Amino acid sequence: MSSLLAIALQMRGLRKRYGDQEVVCGIDLTIAAGECFGLLGPNGAGKTTTLKLCLGLIDPDEGDANLLGYEVQVGVAAIPVLVLTGLAFAALGLAVNALANGYDFFSYYLTLVLTPMMMLSGVFFPVEQLPGPIQLAAAVLPLHHAVQLVRPLLSGTAPAAPLLHAGVLAGYAALGFYVATVLTRRRLAA
Repeated sequence: MSSLLAIALQMRGLRKRYGDQEVVCGIDLTIAAGECFGLLGPNGAGKTTTLKLCLGLIDPDEGDANLLGYEVQVGVAAIPVLVLTGLAFAALGLAVNALANGYDFFSYYLTLVLTPMMMLSGVFFPVEQLPGPIQLAAAVLPLHHAVQLVRPLLSGTAPAAPLLHAGVLAGYAALGFYVATVLTRRRLAA
């Protein structure tokens, strides 16, 4: 296991105050990957606040938290992109569902569409190292645009051309839902 994934959650000097009351008092904790851990304590002890801090739902007054090797506050910025990506792929999935004649059709979609998309979109291999025509093909794939947004956000930098990438994902979602609606209505009418 790589050292990056050896630590699932790490909190250093985590503090949170509400007014005059300090509810999380400088927690230092490291939880290894695969380890089972529980937070126990009476009501008002700061368990929920600690979890909210670890998930980036609230900002700490001091200290930091790393979840799976990423700063929690940095990773939270990727959540809207992941939601938009999920909508785009849900729309494509609904369109494929409307076309499917049987269960085997989904295997074709997975094998012939999704797997090559993952290979060409920069998920595993840098797109810049692919041949020119394949780079052009990758540029129209929705996953490519999701990767171009999420990877910089998780590393704490601003993505290049965020409106372009978000626009392409929104376009795939809108067009996919429209196509899925038309195809589903056609199928149900038959």
